[in-house]
Amino acid sequence: ANVILPSTVRESAFAARSRVLLGKAFDEERCERAKAQLDRDAWALDAMADVGFCFGADGDLERADRIFARLIDFSPENYEALIGRAIVALEAGEKNVAKRFFQDALEAPAPIAQATRIENELKRL
Repeated sequence: ANVILPSTVRESAFAARSRVLLGKAFDEERCERAKAQLDRDAWALDAMADVGFCFGADGDLERADRIFARLIDFSPENYEALIGRAIVALEAGEKNVAKRFFQDALEAPAPIAQATRIENELKRL
C-alpha cells in the first residue's frame, strides 16, 4: 500500500510562536543558511540565534536554550535570544520565567514590530 504524506507538516508550538513573535519562519532553507554562516563565522550572532530557533522548532529545546543562554552571555540585550528563552520557558510550563524573559526583551533594543508582538504575547499570559 502506498503511504500518502500530508502536504504540510504540522508546525510545532515553538516554531509557531517564533514565527509570530519574530516575523520569520525557521524552515529548512533558513536553518541551513544560518548553520553555514555560523560555520564560517563563529561570531555571527544573528546566525547563532537562528540556529537556536531551528533547534527549538525541531523539538530540541534543551540545545536551543543553551544557544540562547550563550548568546545572552555574549550580548545581554539580544532580544531574539531573550524571546527564544521565553518560548522555551513557555514550552516547559514556566510562565513566570517566560514573562521575565519577554519583559527583558521589551527593554532590549528590539524593532517596533517585535516589541508590539512581545507586548501582545505578554497580555495573553
